[in-house]
Amino acid sequence: MTWRAGASLVFAAPQFDPGAVVHALNTQEPTNISCSPSIMMSLLSHPDFSPDGYPSLKVVAMGADRVSKELVQQCKNTFRPEKVANGWGMTEGIGILGSPFEESPAWREGELTVGHVLPGAAVRVCEPETTDVVEREVPGELHVSGPQVLAGYYSGSAVIRNDSFYEDKGRLWFKTGDAVVMDDAGSIFLTGRFKDLIIRGGENIHPGLIEGCLNAALPGVQVIATGCW
Repeated sequence: MTWRAGASLVFAAPQFDPGAVVHALNTQEPTNISCSPSIMMSLLSHPDFSPDGYPSLKVVAMGADRVSKELVQQCKNTFRPEKVANGWGMTEGIGILGSPFEESPAWREGELTVGHVLPGAAVRVCEPETTDVVEREVPGELHVSGPQVLAGYYSGSAVIRNDSFYEDKGRLWFKTGDAVVMDDAGSIFLTGRFKDLIIRGGENIHPGLIEGCLNAALPGVQVIATGCW
């Protein structure tokens, strides 16, 4: 997308290295930076990060996880960009959800929206493990459709589809496994992953909710990982 827009793309290192990214910020004068919240926190805490901000930056964009109001404010105070944005995408499809940069983003319980459905795409919030659409404000699994979504997985010269794909009324849909809520205005909020669901004693436990409680209760915590063995 960067190249199609006629822009240059900076590869700071062969793999993620916070020092290399901070060095690129200090020397390349980029206008945009995009990363996950955990990577963003590693940059903000790096000793070479400039306390004077980065005047060239226009947009700081995050995605791939929930983004808190505290992290957005920290980005504003340190990077000092024109815009801090959040979005949603995955390997199977990008450019599906986002917020126009001229709009004020929506918040829900202290977390930033991943946006509205973008032109050309379609989304549904469905009851988990079904294709039944739930009402707005009801949690469910995000299903996506559109030309941005892949048609299947390549296996040699063939394209195969697993149970995450289904067709409905001439459209191909993909079950993302992401737990979301869509509010009455059409803003979508990421709440966790159904595929990460912990089942204990017949009760469904969402790791994202545990992480949210730990983040709120333990000041100074930067990255939380939950699991079940």
